Amino acid sequence: MKYDIFISCKSDDYKYGRQIYDFLIEQKRIDKKVFLADKELRKLGIADYGKAIDEALDSSTHMIVVCSNPEYLEKEKSPYVYSEWHTFTEEIRSGRKKGNLMTILTDDVKIKDLPIALRNSQSFPLSDYSSIITYIDYSVVSSPQTISEAEIHIDTDSDCRVLRFHKEILVAKVGEDNVISLKPGKHKLEFVSIENENVRISEVIEIQNGIYSDFLEVALEDAILNYQEHEYTEKTIKENKKKERFAKSIIDDMVLVKGGTFTMGATKDQGGGCDKDEIPHEVTLDSFYIGKYAVTQKLWESVTGNSPSIHKGAEYPVENVSWNDCHMFISKLNEKSGKNFRLPTEAEWEYAAKGGQQSKHYKYAGGNNINDVAWCDDNSGSMPHPVGTKLANELGIHDMSGNVWEWCQDLYGPYGKAPCSNPHGPAHGTEHIFRGGSWDYYARFCRVSFRRCAKPDFHFCNLGLRLVLDVEEK
Repeated sequence: MKYDIFISCKSDDYKYGRQIYDFLIEQKRIDKKVFLADKELRKLGIADYGKAIDEALDSSTHMIVVCSNPEYLEKEKSPYVYSEWHTFTEEIRSGRKKGNLMTILTDDVKIKDLPIALRNSQSFPLSDYSSIITYIDYSVVSSPQTISEAEIHIDTDSDCRVLRFHKEILVAKVGEDNVISLKPGKHKLEFVSIENENVRISEVIEIQNGIYSDFLEVALEDAILNYQEHEYTEKTIKENKKKERFAKSIIDDMVLVKGGTFTMGATKDQGGGCDKDEIPHEVTLDSFYIGKYAVTQKLWESVTGNSPSIHKGAEYPVENVSWNDCHMFISKLNEKSGKNFRLPTEAEWEYAAKGGQQSKHYKYAGGNNINDVAWCDDNSGSMPHPVGTKLANELGIHDMSGNVWEWCQDLYGPYGKAPCSNPHGPAHGTEHIFRGGSWDYYARFCRVSFRRCAKPDFHFCNLGLRLVLDVEEK
């Protein structure tokens, strides 16, 4: 049986559907058959309800959706009602059917609460449902018309510019009824995110001949997130590569000091007149990397942006830095390089200066002749010199005697006599160790076992540092 008007509603809304059905049936001036499942299926006495509903839906040119709750229009809550209105709108959208879709809503339901495909339908409040008769009288079904353009309703999850032929035709806003008009044919639209103009997506929409509106959902949020994730990944990769290159430039100038056991303090090769705090004792150390040269002014300035040194020169050792300054520098260096450089412990410093496992037990780092291996008061001309200009020690490390004193991590304290492993100095104290002698000190201060200390904020024009890196960090 063919119908003209199909009333769709959930069973909870049948009382409203019946009101509208009875009203339309009573209207003698319109000659249209009305279908409401609750009424017509009983009349027909048909067992196959599904087939009867499909036939009524297929033949109807008007649909009235009655709703007291937006959830009743959702697929999950009311699959039958959803299937009815969704099928009807798809038929109109595709051009297979010319028809009219109306909604009758209770006061609790707002148009903005409806699915997007129903928002542009002709809506009536339930209190004024009788007004539909006028709309049906002059609708597209009884007097077909054609228009030159269709209205496209855009639902976007992010504010965007809508472009056609690279020209902006609309700024679409979230939650608003964004409408553009397009003639029949294929149209390529671009949607450019306002939040991030690098994010854009394209849609091709085909407008069929006929009278209908179309609905287009634009999902930009995922595209924005994907772009941001890609941008972050690319940025992170670039930053990591930059860090790796910077770290490599430092590590390439470091020497591996293989772990071992040595006698720390004033051994016989240090000669007479050693200080009482140079008590010989056995120390065992793990392997580590240490700078082939003291930290230069060039490296310090590239990390901090300034040079505190009194005697200027890119390849000169940085000086005039306190223990605190060194830690500030290392913190920034680690951030820039992605590594964990540090100051050497006093034991690591002395083990490296003595040549590690390759030690030949020299008095100074690299030899017994001070003029060959160190810049000191006797040969410096009262100034520091570029790093690496004296002979290296057994491990290939330069200037561990002379040129500038070098801060160590440890607090100052007396040595114990018992053997120990990887010592870090006393837990308490007020002054930190520095070692090696400098350009303005006599040769005896350049011995590899000589110790000095100062407050962590002390700085002077002969005091610098050397870097260490744990093996696992490389």
